[in-house]
Amino acid sequence: MNYSNVSFWQKVYEQSFGDRTLQAYSKTHIPLPNFSINYRFNHKTIAIKTTSFNAKSTWRRGVYVYQVLSVGSLRSLVGKIHSTLLGKTNLLVFDEDSSDYYIEISIPKWFLDITVEIWVLKEFSPESLLLSTQLGLPEKTLFLTLL
Repeated sequence: MNYSNVSFWQKVYEQSFGDRTLQAYSKTHIPLPNFSINYRFNHKTIAIKTTSFNAKSTWRRGVYVYQVLSVGSLRSLVGKIHSTLLGKTNLLVFDEDSSDYYIEISIPKWFLDITVEIWVLKEFSPESLLLSTQLGLPEKTLFLTLL
């Protein structure tokens, strides 16, 4: 599968949290809470990008991502914790191949603000893949140019 073709991806989530007007970490700073993405994922590979207006130039890590399986009204964290790079588009591959899962995001306590964007693979047929190849549609490197 060629994950670098941006035409295969669909943005399913974008949300900003925190206060962009804060200039420095202070005693009054309240850490941003963890949150769940209210979207059912059905592919073990997703793309996620995190950015922060107030991030220091030395910060490299973004958020931590957990896969959450749902059985009835119960939710359970499974698999390993995925750490993301701040300001980069990250491909995450979850261990558990489930057709029905959610993700939970954990934000490091020092962030004053953060924006999270998530993409999933679009449903496509082998014919549409062949057509995009025949038309010579440009392929762009996912980590540099995904939206």
